[in-house]
Amino acid sequence: MKKHLIYTFIGIMAFLSCETEKQYSLKQLDGYSFRRNYFGSDTLTGKELDKFIHRNPIQNTDYKSKKGNFYAELTANGIIKNKELIVSKLDSFPNYFDYKISNKTVKLLISFPESFDTEGLILSFREEENIFFTDTVSFSIPPNVTYSTMDLNNDGTDELYMLAKNYAVNGDNYELSIYELTEK
Repeated sequence: MKKHLIYTFIGIMAFLSCETEKQYSLKQLDGYSFRRNYFGSDTLTGKELDKFIHRNPIQNTDYKSKKGNFYAELTANGIIKNKELIVSKLDSFPNYFDYKISNKTVKLLISFPESFDTEGLILSFREEENIFFTDTVSFSIPPNVTYSTMDLNNDGTDELYMLAKNYAVNGDNYELSIYELTEK
């Protein structure tokens, strides 16, 4: 009986001393499409051409009626104005920057894969030097990607804003995708 109690006590202590590892997932919260056409620019020159080429892209769809989206937050913060994506409001970060999750700051490293087997970008979340979560964000065409973080919904966790730009048929397509790292 005494031996059984000792084994039970050791088992309970071992169970209590085990730390459960946190589980994470990268969730896409929303996405928006914009386009900047270059039709009609063939007769422009100088400053007029420069202004035309660098104007803000316009949304492809009316997103106001879309449920459960960030459209209201994006417009309230001036990122979308009059159906235009204000690209200058989305700061482009370097490949390694701070990311806030549950009011705690960690590091996020964004990199391209080393082989062509994976299409997209690799996101590695680090606490100090330890990688605690890695995921891939897929893109079918290798785009020009910029990224930034903001906490527009004020939940204590940053959203990751990835803006992919690629050229197609006399214009640029912009895909704004919004992700969030969540604890399970």
